Amino acid sequence: MALQRLRQLGNQGADHVLDADIENYFGSIEHGKLLTLVGQRVSDRKMLKLVRQWLQAGVMEDGVVSHPVAGTPQGGVISPLLSNIYLHVLDRVWRRMARIWANWCGMRTTSW
Repeated sequence: MALQRLRQLGNQGADHVLDADIENYFGSIEHGKLLTLVGQRVSDRKMLKLVRQWLQAGVMEDGVVSHPVAGTPQGGVISPLLSNIYLHVLDRVWRRMARIWANWCGMRTTSW
């Protein structure tokens, strides 16, 4: 779907693509901020408690259990969803800033 959208935008005259890699992304998500974002959409307290428990679940490495204070469970079924919730904020900021920059430069913008 993403490649198809890039082709469409290219056919409409777009000539820039931003590709970013966020180092240690899954391990750096702040639990408090993430739970706040989830809480903006989910009002069920039991579901919020379950998400909190997923985030605080212990991780065993070499027989030692640690409890992470940041990040989402690596390989956990919930990790991609939680990561996308967190990245959605960054996506909105990038879109807003791209439009401001494009307007300042006098560039034609396309609908994202």
